[in-house]
Amino acid sequence: MVGFEVQKQGKYVNILPDRVNNSDLEVLTRDEKHVFLQFNFSDRKLPMQGFKIHISANLSNYQVVLNTVFSFCKVNSITFKYICNSTLLEKNIRGSDGDPTFSGKFITIYPATFNLFKTYIDMLYNIQELKTDSSIFVMTDRRYKDSNNIFYRYGAISRKDGYIVSPKGNKIRDSRKIGYQLPSFINEPFPNNYDDNLKGRYIFKKYIPKNSLNFKPSGSVFEVTNKYNNNVFIMKNAKVGFGDESYSVIDLLKKEKNNLINLRKANIDCIPKYIDDFYEDKDYFLIETKIDGENGDDFRASIKNNFKDGMLRKKTIQRYKFVVLDLMQKIEMFHKNNIYVGDISGRNIIIDKNNKVFFVDLPQLTFLNKENIKSRYRSKDFSDKEINFLSEIEQDNRQLGYLLIALFCRSNMFLLLDGSGKTTFNFFSKYASECKVPSIFVDIVYQLLFDRFTSLQKLINKLKEADFSRCQEYELTDLFNIRKLKEKLLKSIICAKIEHIKFENKEIYPRNYKNEVLSDFRKLQEKIYLNKSITSTKNLKLFQYVDRNAYQKLNYLEDWITILTCYISECKLDDKNKVDLMLREIFDRFKKNAGTKIYFELEQGITKFSPYLANGTAGILVLLLLYKRKFHTSLWDKEIKECVSSIKDISMPKSGGMYYGLAGIIYSLIMYTTVYKDKSFSSAIRTMLNNLQFYTINIDNTLFLIDGTFHNVNVSFPDGNLGLINVIKMAEEAKICFL
Repeated sequence: MVGFEVQKQGKYVNILPDRVNNSDLEVLTRDEKHVFLQFNFSDRKLPMQGFKIHISANLSNYQVVLNTVFSFCKVNSITFKYICNSTLLEKNIRGSDGDPTFSGKFITIYPATFNLFKTYIDMLYNIQELKTDSSIFVMTDRRYKDSNNIFYRYGAISRKDGYIVSPKGNKIRDSRKIGYQLPSFINEPFPNNYDDNLKGRYIFKKYIPKNSLNFKPSGSVFEVTNKYNNNVFIMKNAKVGFGDESYSVIDLLKKEKNNLINLRKANIDCIPKYIDDFYEDKDYFLIETKIDGENGDDFRASIKNNFKDGMLRKKTIQRYKFVVLDLMQKIEMFHKNNIYVGDISGRNIIIDKNNKVFFVDLPQLTFLNKENIKSRYRSKDFSDKEINFLSEIEQDNRQLGYLLIALFCRSNMFLLLDGSGKTTFNFFSKYASECKVPSIFVDIVYQLLFDRFTSLQKLINKLKEADFSRCQEYELTDLFNIRKLKEKLLKSIICAKIEHIKFENKEIYPRNYKNEVLSDFRKLQEKIYLNKSITSTKNLKLFQYVDRNAYQKLNYLEDWITILTCYISECKLDDKNKVDLMLREIFDRFKKNAGTKIYFELEQGITKFSPYLANGTAGILVLLLLYKRKFHTSLWDKEIKECVSSIKDISMPKSGGMYYGLAGIIYSLIMYTTVYKDKSFSSAIRTMLNNLQFYTINIDNTLFLIDGTFHNVNVSFPDGNLGLINVIKMAEEAKICFL
């Protein structure tokens, strides 16, 4: 099935040492996530913990580096592993793989003893083929002497529990945070390296970092204060070694500096002002003025914007009209000056308090009559598969269409899987209908996405003359009713089984998936959601965990929801007081009120909220309903009503899945309907059920839920077809919908 190639992307082997033979393959192993290949040349068993060596590379020398390390390790009988896929390696080298602690770790070498570690690292340092002027700094490690690509750290090697053990037998969490750290019982093997003697010339002497605004391995963005006049600026840095064949990240940041200067010369002022630039060691820094306001994501999420609220609707429409008009006029102004913006996204604009738009990330901007475009970098969730076939001006206008969508909802995420833009637009148009967004905005987006424009003037005039009272549902094709949706989802599961298609085993709780205790309780939780029986052995572990109050150390709401879901379901009636104490504690720790609505922090003390089953209001509602169903008391009725009030109108959240999406919200509302025998929300639930199809994609005539990563499809209960089928069946049984 052609459509399932998306599952394999970035997971197959296409990087190998040049001189691998059949005997080498006999000592080859692979990690379960298919990121690394490991050659086990050592006859010795890998140590539980110790020093490991990391070798970084760049896109022009990685094969030479791999060949050299392969030969060295084979001759010296050393076990090593390396990133074996070019797509994953390119992300690692560009600093775009999302994990700064992983960046630069192309090759990992495992010496069997401390003395061998000291011997091997010095031997590697003296190999001429490994000398390079440009490579990536490994942020968790210490540089060996003055090498640009040889690093080391102490940590777990064959241990799989994430801990190291002291000589006294104490377990210590293996620190994999940014910044080299040694456990207290290990002495530094190589003091006084190159980095120990570096002295900053500007940072902390002229510019004082105050806040980190964005962090990536390839470079970061900070808010800084000038030490001498207290002016606040933005500081961007680009780290040596990152980039591709066309540009290094330092080249791109220097290009942004030149763009800021040249745009000001052209009297274009919807940009920051250039202030300063400098090097610290080999890294480059740019200082520019700070534009106060909201980026596109914050603008969309602002509580000031609400098309459905009668008190806010008029001002919301006026605000959106002004912002969209200003955006189109400024993009048109760039184009009239023969300027290609290049990377238009919600993260690259700032909307100030007067609703004026500024462009703040401009390395891609190009003066078309003065320079050639060597390479294009654009956000994947703001471009479709046709965009590369358009002219530069048409590309900007297409991205503008996706930017406008992002100011209303998050349906651009579907572009990560469906590059046609159809799923994205269908979701947006349905969202606009439900939220009573004036049709003019949908019309403009449609034309930007599916027509080709070299001038925006007609759309600008259309917006100026629009009737903003008109709100109507866009006509969408290929829609189906709830019964048909269920049939298609079920058929797709059966087809996948027949074809023996294995879906990626995505971690639903990636933060603590290695925690065996919580992992066991997650499995119980899923059985409870599916009304399956639980063995007494599992119950015993649960009761022992709760009896010793181990849950009190947990700081994340999702962990509390897991524990309480299991405990309330399985405890005895005599345990009511214990349950009340646990519920009261979860409310004291995480609850926040806003009028008649109730919210819960994702993490204690962090003001981020979620409506979902796994980590938010829907999950709390299910806890209270399980309590109500077991103990038959009205003690928590008020809180139940507040939870329902908070989620009953969330008909099109970001995702569609059971644990972190719409299906889980539906699950909690259906459960409320059955426990209270209250059918007043049946219409809202039916609307939500119909909306589930907007989170799916048709692949070779089979329908799948797009999972929470937006990169893949799945059939699982937590994040795939089974979760959707489950809530549809629940609705049937509760007689909310009749199929």
